[in-house]
Amino acid sequence: LELERYRAVCSYAHHNAKVRKRGTPSYPLLTPEQRAEHPPVYQPLVLTNAATGEKSVYGFNSSVCAVVAEGETLSQEALDIYDLQGEEHESVSRIMYDDLLPHCTRPEFVYEHEWMEGDALIWDNMRTIHAATPLEDGSHAREMWRTTVAS
Repeated sequence: LELERYRAVCSYAHHNAKVRKRGTPSYPLLTPEQRAEHPPVYQPLVLTNAATGEKSVYGFNSSVCAVVAEGETLSQEALDIYDLQGEEHESVSRIMYDDLLPHCTRPEFVYEHEWMEGDALIWDNMRTIHAATPLEDGSHAREMWRTTVAS
């Protein structure tokens, strides 16, 4: 699979519909006006770091409703299904979950932090698939702050 040839179709409306469908029925869907203001974006599956030339997987998030070849677009009919019903194109499970996720989460690519009091972690959101895991004994609160640094 030549990942550089593909784009993840990321839709804010799809994310909301999927959250609603998968267990939070009160989660708000986007209005038609909001959907028009925030149309889906086609993100590359691979980004190249301008400073280092290193390539990394990108566009892997909960807003992805389809994966398409570069230059392809989805019909409005398909987008309506993904954005209003929270459905995903089969390409999401085939490419992202069956191929990419098992590769990206191989032991040599995973960092699992062993927490100590006072620890702070910083990661590059453009190059990291991250997920919160339960704290060992459940007696500690998790606090997360987001800071964006742009150049």
